[in-house]
Amino acid sequence: AFAVTKDEVKFIRQDIENEFLLESRVKEFRELLTSRSVARGSQRVLFAEKSFELYRLLIEQFTQILDGKKHVIIIPDDVLHLMPFEALVSSFDAQASMQDQPFIIRDYTFRYHYNSSLFLQKDRSRLRDVESWRMKAMAPVFDFSESVISEVVEESVRDLAANPLPYTEREVINIGNMLQQNGHDVTLAIRSDAAKPAASALKDYDILHFATHGFFNPEEPSFSGLLFADASDGGHSMLYANEIYSMNIPASLVVLSGCDSGFGRVSTGEGVISLNRAFMYAGARQLLYSLWQIGDQQTEIFMGFFYEHLLNGQTEYEALQYAKTQMLQSPVSSLPLYWSAFLLMGS
Repeated sequence: AFAVTKDEVKFIRQDIENEFLLESRVKEFRELLTSRSVARGSQRVLFAEKSFELYRLLIEQFTQILDGKKHVIIIPDDVLHLMPFEALVSSFDAQASMQDQPFIIRDYTFRYHYNSSLFLQKDRSRLRDVESWRMKAMAPVFDFSESVISEVVEESVRDLAANPLPYTEREVINIGNMLQQNGHDVTLAIRSDAAKPAASALKDYDILHFATHGFFNPEEPSFSGLLFADASDGGHSMLYANEIYSMNIPASLVVLSGCDSGFGRVSTGEGVISLNRAFMYAGARQLLYSLWQIGDQQTEIFMGFFYEHLLNGQTEYEALQYAKTQMLQSPVSSLPLYWSAFLLMGS
């Protein structure tokens, strides 16, 4: 592993047993992260133990170079793409509640990227450098009858469409109001108005916020996608990854809210093939995405914290750290399930 700062480069050779054991550790950690019972008894102790084990394996040897630093950029490899580093703990405490665990998100901001070359080549313009943002937020909600869901779409996608997201409507309305009150231009598309966007419909916005279901196709990743409404028949329509690749999306920030958009197939030498990759290829400078599905009620709360701090003049990664540490203040939202899934990718 390499650690690079503006002053030095540090290389550490770490013997991580073998690839299978590392993958097994990450998988076990993800299962704990996504558990609603992880704050209870033996599960809480097991979580602290496994989190600290991974911290010692992946981070501890870099503590000296991280001393005095606040911002960390992670360029992971292989299965590490599927793990939120900020959910690691810097010490083992079997008695600490989730609210009191020493998560390293308290100490650092985090960003991710596929590789260092692409990270260095990306345009580093920031939202706070733009006086007035143009935002489009979309929330199909999906509270229609299951009978209108098209039978031509595979069963797993129909199951998503049949699962309503009632809090996403309030999420985008509240975010829109926050931005408008601060002098920004907002376009909302809700329910049937949140139809699949045309190829040229997303090129004029600084922020794109999609509060909808996402779907990953493990056999054909290019046919993964985001679910939108279909105004023509009251049903739904899919925007596929292979369509996103051909679109022009030069947004400063794309937010994929309410779906496990970061999950994908690990490809040696390429990272994870997922929806994220499609949006970055289409020109998005930064992408806020999730590694697993999260309830829309907690997502609404999380996004409120994120945009609140963004509007206070902080960078995207600072606003993300703020949202996560705010979620840690409550016994319910402090579960890693609700805050650690959201990661920021880009320059």
